[in-house]
Amino acid sequence: MRSILAVLGLCFALALPAHAIRKPDLSSFRVASSPRSASIGPNQAGVAGTAAPVGSTRVGNVGTPYGNSGWYVGTAPAGSGTGPTLQMGHAGDVFISGSKYPFEASYTVDKLAILAGIASAFSPVGGAAILGATALVQWINSHDGIRVNDQGQFIQDDPYWGYEFRSGGLSWHSRPDSACQEYLSAEQAKGVMHPSLVVDGVDMVNNRCVIRWSKGGSFFDYMSFIKRQVLDPTQPLPKSLDDIAPYLTKDPSPNIIPEILDRGGDIPLSSSPTITGPSQIKGPVTTTTNPDGSVTRRQTTTNFSTDGNRVTQTSTVTNTETCTGDGSCSTVTSTTAPDPSAPDDQQQDDAAVDTPLPSVPKLYERKYPDGIVGIWNAKSQQLKETQLASFVSTLMPTGFVAGSCPSWTFDLNIAQWADMGVHVVEPPCWLWGVAKTLVIISALMLARSLIFGG
Repeated sequence: MRSILAVLGLCFALALPAHAIRKPDLSSFRVASSPRSASIGPNQAGVAGTAAPVGSTRVGNVGTPYGNSGWYVGTAPAGSGTGPTLQMGHAGDVFISGSKYPFEASYTVDKLAILAGIASAFSPVGGAAILGATALVQWINSHDGIRVNDQGQFIQDDPYWGYEFRSGGLSWHSRPDSACQEYLSAEQAKGVMHPSLVVDGVDMVNNRCVIRWSKGGSFFDYMSFIKRQVLDPTQPLPKSLDDIAPYLTKDPSPNIIPEILDRGGDIPLSSSPTITGPSQIKGPVTTTTNPDGSVTRRQTTTNFSTDGNRVTQTSTVTNTETCTGDGSCSTVTSTTAPDPSAPDDQQQDDAAVDTPLPSVPKLYERKYPDGIVGIWNAKSQQLKETQLASFVSTLMPTGFVAGSCPSWTFDLNIAQWADMGVHVVEPPCWLWGVAKTLVIISALMLARSLIFGG
């Protein structure tokens, strides 16, 4: 029977995720969102969704907080019908169609998950680290056929009564007289006791052996021994978790989980926890004063449903109450179901009714109603009559005569205080022929480049 259980335990362990939940993973959870629902899972390999931080541990969780995150460890609540089932859980918030939903996730930790955690955190063939895990050692030692010895080793098979001489340091024996004889022989070899002494009888009431002279006579004395339960030294120690798993059948304590996680162990969790949370969330009340003096109050309530590890937004209910100055009020209630295919930012609230805004008072009069065009039309003639505009017009070349070389006359008599005379600019005529030749040659080179390239 034990071998069958061992095989089943091994098969279960092989089916577990390669990486279960670890202590660093407890700072977050995974959430896979759709337009109108969200699925929650632990932050472990094989679980879909993106990581999101957990919230603080909320009041009412059955268990104690673990670490500095929102995770907690405990058992199933009283009256749930599941018995003392080991539980882990965390609190958090998810956004569904733009609404913030606070939830609590609960995961069941069965005994096989605890066994997998033991295998990942402690050596199954022994180790001093397990001696510091008080709750774990107490749970293992509470089973028949398996326990942890003083060296932190997992010891199996049924114990028997063993005997050792009180001075210690010698072997354990299945018979008390054998333990006394071993000590007596060692003392005789050292010359401490006379070689004629022999073990003659056992006093089981006082845990001592009787020694006498081998040659007869009335002399006798006693040698005390120690009696306690020991395990058969001829049996091998367990070499794997499957050797001890069939013995561990009792419900473990919740305190075992932190002892495993604090030592770097992994604990497999189901990818689908049980989600609990509010069935509806009420939004704030908005108050609007209408132009006719009436007051409109509006509040939106979002309804949710939970199924396993999934939270779904089912509907949105909007209550609109309008009260007139005489105290009479009327209420309009509308319900809207979200479109499953629409993204969160396109959800339409068909019940929303825009309240007309009051008229906007005239805050100022425009000095220039026609803008910059009107200013230019009104002021351009005045600008042309200024001395600066007249000076600019004198700089334009004048006095061109057909068939003659161009020349420019500049009248720099701007004002009485700035009379710089009249100047004539007349470049030599040959310069224009050279310029004409250069322009023609440049045009030919450009045309060649455009036609033939290069």
